Amino acid sequence: MFTNSFGEYKNISCGLVSMVDAAHPEVSPIPLLSVYVTALVLHAVAQVEITQNYMNKEEQPIEAIYYFPIDPDGAVTNFRVELDDRMIKGVVKPKEEAQRTYDQAVANRTTAFLGEEIKADMFKALA
Repeated sequence: MFTNSFGEYKNISCGLVSMVDAAHPEVSPIPLLSVYVTALVLHAVAQVEITQNYMNKEEQPIEAIYYFPIDPDGAVTNFRVELDDRMIKGVVKPKEEAQRTYDQAVANRTTAFLGEEIKADMFKALA
């Protein structure tokens, strides 16, 4: 794990899922249970799949934020989340539409994820 800084955010722990709570801005990490990495390298191109398993030990649903470093020349091409027996797959949408969809889901207290590149080497997901 390492930290990264960007904009108003300083010393962000990358690869760590943390609870989002506006009333309590301190970091509340969510337990990481396991990490699996597979990679396929063909000539000068690498395809890497990372599976990280976290567990929400809170008694109710939470909103979480996740930062993950990526190579500045790389891209996130697939994002999926498994919750209990459900699988949620990412769908690419224009930024404003994706934000509206996420905000509406949060307001309706339904499960949603919002992923975005926040700078050339940093991926962020809200859940």
